[in-house]
Amino acid sequence: MVRSKPKLVDQLEADPLTREANGEFLFTGAGGVLLALRRTKNLSLAEVGAALGVAASTVMRYEKNDTPLSDYAVSRFAEVYEVDAERLMLDCMTEVLPGMADSPLGHLLARVVDANLASAPPA
Repeated sequence: MVRSKPKLVDQLEADPLTREANGEFLFTGAGGVLLALRRTKNLSLAEVGAALGVAASTVMRYEKNDTPLSDYAVSRFAEVYEVDAERLMLDCMTEVLPGMADSPLGHLLARVVDANLASAPPA
C-alpha cells in the first residue's frame, strides 16, 4: 500500500537533503511562527502533538527550530491551528527570509494568497 502523504514522524527520520531532493520544500528557522500560533490558540504541546499524531517533544523540536519544517508539515499544522495553509507557508517563508515581507516578491505573494482567500468559498 502506498501512502500519498508521509506521516510527520516518517519525515523526521529522513535526511533533510534527501527530503529536499524528493521535492519537499523545507523551512529552517520558522518555529517561532508555530509557537506564536500555538500560544494564540491556547494549546499545549501535548494537545498539538495528539492532533498531529506525534509526541509533544516533536512539536517542541519544530518550534525550537531543531527540525526543519516541510511543506507537508506546515499544511498539517495549519489544519490543527485552523488557519489557511497558504497563509501559514507565506508567514513561515517571511520568517525564514528576512526582508522578504517588504520585498516586491513578498508583496506579490501576499496579494496572491489574499486573493485566493478572498475568492475561496465559505467553509
